[in-house]
Amino acid sequence: MKNKNKRYLFPAGMIISFFLDGTIQFIFTPQLQSQTTIMVSHLLLLWLIMGIFYSDNKHLELWAFGIGLAFDSYYTGILGIYMILLPLIVYLTKIAYQYFEPSFFVLLLIYFIDLTVLEVSYYAINEMIGFANESVTTFISTSFGPTLAFNLVLFVILYYPISKLMESVNRYN
Repeated sequence: MKNKNKRYLFPAGMIISFFLDGTIQFIFTPQLQSQTTIMVSHLLLLWLIMGIFYSDNKHLELWAFGIGLAFDSYYTGILGIYMILLPLIVYLTKIAYQYFEPSFFVLLLIYFIDLTVLEVSYYAINEMIGFANESVTTFISTSFGPTLAFNLVLFVILYYPISKLMESVNRYN
């Protein structure tokens, strides 16, 4: 891939994952949401985390801020939550990146931690502003656990293709 075109891969993938999150939620609503479980797709977070380890993009916090603002305005209707959480998670992951070599298990663990930070922070913020109407135990059993499981399965499925795509693009500097 030409050097000129490789700079478009990360933003294009981020936009695709942004819309895929919503599309998955819409198309698979009966499978992802029931009276006892709620699973939320976080492909956008997956793309950002993979970008930290396999992309040479230097401005990931800015990208995370911009896509967080778009996510808040398009999906949640509450400006500020993803706009703050995504850049914070990207920043903390970039710090952790310095101490690890990219591998499947390392990224799986980091993605697990990042999902936990995102979901728990989102719940805590909604609880503080009065939008959460469930107890912590209900949140853990109906939303948090199933969301973690669903996204970790997506990670296992998508890790290899995304990592190889990003590696092949960065190989041709």
